[in-house]
Amino acid sequence: MRLTHETSQVAIGLLDPRFNYIPANATDIVATWRRFGFDPRANQQRRERLRDSLMTQTPALIAA
Repeated sequence: MRLTHETSQVAIGLLDPRFNYIPANATDIVATWRRFGFDPRANQQRRERLRDSLMTQTPALIAA
């Protein structure tokens, strides 16, 4: 077993009886993303800001 840096918890091996395998088709992807702080509205705002900044830089790149 080793100590992980992200969570400061001891990693469990695959053969450890405490390891609880959850098949991918039984997971809730939306809940997982929320648990790690993903907010689709914030992501949409980030994409809009990126698109706006690229649109303002594009004329300068074309003129160069």
